[in-house]
Amino acid sequence: LDNGSSNKNTLGSRTIARPIATRWRWPPDSWLGFRGKYSLNCSALEVILSGFYDSIGLYHQPTRKEMEVAKEWLEILHMSQYQKTSFRQLEYGQQRLLLIARAIVKQPTLLILDEPYQGLDFLGRRLVKNTLELIARENLSQLLYVSHYQEDRLESIKNELEFVFDQ
Repeated sequence: LDNGSSNKNTLGSRTIARPIATRWRWPPDSWLGFRGKYSLNCSALEVILSGFYDSIGLYHQPTRKEMEVAKEWLEILHMSQYQKTSFRQLEYGQQRLLLIARAIVKQPTLLILDEPYQGLDFLGRRLVKNTLELIARENLSQLLYVSHYQEDRLESIKNELEFVFDQ
């Protein structure tokens, strides 16, 4: 018997879950490591590993496979020598590369990048652009890539949507 105290409504022989009020947070907390500042004092390797857990900081013991993938990304980014270096001690461009690796480490279906070169110097821009070209060329993830500048175009992206305003 249902005395009304449960969290379900019964309709004939079907049980329907009663709606529960939910607060939605946008953007999700799991995005904060990429959109906001990575506020914890983690090593470069730990930043990439945290992408497996959608956490800011590393609170789980990573598997051997996760360690291998994270170290492979450090090699791809030519940052193996910074494996134990604190994220905060790295240059801004290097931090951006680590955050991209953190975002791609689980090979998401879609990676959204909004002005990924913002605030980077020439070398930082080249490093990030080369990394994004690799992701697009190797089809590691579909990229939704936003830029206001034609020179930021990635050669590996073949489909573009351009907004043109009549003056």
